[in-house]
Amino acid sequence: MVDSKTVINQVQELQLIIHEIYAERMAISESFQVAVLVDKLPPSWKEFKSYLMHKRKEMTVEQLVVRLRIEEDNRQTEKKFSNATASSAKANVGHIFNDERTNSSYCVYNSDVATGYGVGGFLFLLSSESLLMGVTKCMCFGRPLAPGSHRAWSIIYFVSSWTTFLIAEACLIAGATKNAYHTKYREMIYAQNFSCESLRKGVFITGAIFVVATMILNVYYYMYFNKATTTQAAQKTNRQSSNIGMAGYA
Repeated sequence: MVDSKTVINQVQELQLIIHEIYAERMAISESFQVAVLVDKLPPSWKEFKSYLMHKRKEMTVEQLVVRLRIEEDNRQTEKKFSNATASSAKANVGHIFNDERTNSSYCVYNSDVATGYGVGGFLFLLSSESLLMGVTKCMCFGRPLAPGSHRAWSIIYFVSSWTTFLIAEACLIAGATKNAYHTKYREMIYAQNFSCESLRKGVFITGAIFVVATMILNVYYYMYFNKATTTQAAQKTNRQSSNIGMAGYA
């Protein structure tokens, strides 16, 4: 057998030859058939061949074919995974480009979208947070909140949303900066230590998680803030109505 063809196809070809021998009324024991098939395995199957040599007396031809099929499927899967890993590694490795005009060098990658996405996400999250704080006036400069559970939850969600917001922004800008540091924006961010290491995806994944958390906390913050201010306005209206009623009796 050879490595250029699949083992199963070559085994089937050998089985056809055996059947032709059977047609000539020549008896061949099944153990001999198994031994021949194992012995004919290609060089790349050396280790598996040694394993089968110890098991061949316990197997029928059908069992051997099943084992060979499973082994070949596993090898093809491993090969595909190795090729995918190699392609990914190749795509993430940059090469140094020397710019003679500026007398500087930087890394060039196949794609430079990560920096744009990181900066875009940073600005989008910043604008949404600014809009919410503008509407609620940061909870400190607008209408007073009515004492109670609504105000307490507003404060909790306000602090929590700012915490997750700062972490998310830090991750996004750090990821974008780290990627820019390895690409054509290197001179713009004044990177000193030069390296062509690829950007770790974990930075952006962490940022995305905290972006989602910030969005959820902002929704709850605005909901409880609105309830607290509405309650305060209702209480003020009731007090004014009571004062008017008392003045009428006076």
